[in-house]
Amino acid sequence: DGYLPILRMFSKYGFTMCCSCFEMQDVIMKKINPDSSPEGFLRQLLLAARLCDVSLEGQNFSTDLDDDAFTQVLEMSKFYSNGIERRPFSFNFVRMDKNMFEPRNWDRFTRFVRRMSDGNMLRARLNSVGNLRLKTTVAAEVGLLYQLYQYS
Repeated sequence: DGYLPILRMFSKYGFTMCCSCFEMQDVIMKKINPDSSPEGFLRQLLLAARLCDVSLEGQNFSTDLDDDAFTQVLEMSKFYSNGIERRPFSFNFVRMDKNMFEPRNWDRFTRFVRRMSDGNMLRARLNSVGNLRLKTTVAAEVGLLYQLYQYS
């Protein structure tokens, strides 16, 4: 496992690690490449981060997220943060596209955000963007962020 020395160095200098693929599942990826194990890879990174006391930022890789993928993100996030008091963790939802705002996909996404929040896994301030103050509903915040992204 070559990740432990890297994370020891990150810890020494106070770095945070950002890693992708939180939604990837072995059962799906093994159909493409029988030797792949994104879950095993991520668990190695997460365990090394925990051992070295390195803060973590997770993110998704794909834009095609269904309920199983959102559940996988939650499980991998819990693998990192469970059992550790006040472990800094954030999740960057990246690669949004217009399909996300279709009613079925939007419902999935808002359910996912609620589940992350209910698990007290996210501690981000979601009520401001720069000098803008937003309503505190997740839907309004993400919608405004999407609008800001479109027009920037």
